[in-house]
Amino acid sequence: MQTKAACETALRKLEGKASNPSGMAVCYNLPVLNKSTGVFQADMRLYRVSAPATGWGKMENQAIGVGLYFPGATVASQTISKRNRASHASSWQPIEDLAAIELDRRADDPNAPQMLQAFKLVGQINDNMMGEVANRTALESLVLPQITLSAMSTAKGAVNTTLSMADASFVNGIFADQAGTTASGGMPAFTSAVSGKQIAFVMPGTTLGIFPVGLIITGSWAVAFMAVVGYGTVGRMRFREQYRRRVRREVARSVKTI
Repeated sequence: MQTKAACETALRKLEGKASNPSGMAVCYNLPVLNKSTGVFQADMRLYRVSAPATGWGKMENQAIGVGLYFPGATVASQTISKRNRASHASSWQPIEDLAAIELDRRADDPNAPQMLQAFKLVGQINDNMMGEVANRTALESLVLPQITLSAMSTAKGAVNTTLSMADASFVNGIFADQAGTTASGGMPAFTSAVSGKQIAFVMPGTTLGIFPVGLIITGSWAVAFMAVVGYGTVGRMRFREQYRRRVRREVARSVKTI
């Protein structure tokens, strides 16, 4: 109940204005995080905060898919839809329509968010990323996902959008003591900190990840092949010149002098 209340409090500050055309917003929190092993549990809730824009209107919530991408962790969903238990491991899951449950209770408050789906996630930070965790800001950036919505619209065909993690993240549980929530005219504190992190760009393909044993062997064979072919070519050129000189001498001998 604390997470639900914290999410609704943060999303009310949007004043009924979603940051994307779907009219939805996300509230993301970490109830559990082991900083030694990198194992964590996440609570993600999708809310309807405003009316959908053109292309997203007149669309059943069950037709909207949710895509999650964690740049620094491997995550599985514990949310299993009763309609399709066999496909719960997929990164795309339908949104179950829970808005009708709270519709009557919230009819008197137009800015009140309506929860559509609650996801329970469990994951672990990738081993190669654990060494780069120098502070809390870096740790937050590894467990914070990129969330996309995708659906087929009768008006515009395939539509998709990205949900802003700045709406309501870390409002309860781990990092809740330092995370900021959406306020009028401002962005969360953790978002500005992550965006200010300097990450060196490395041009792909400019370095070798392993010792090039195969390259050395192949190069040696190529050099030997070119040496043999080159030696043979030079020998044939010399033989051709010798043959031409011999022919010229024979012609000169056969010419009768007066």
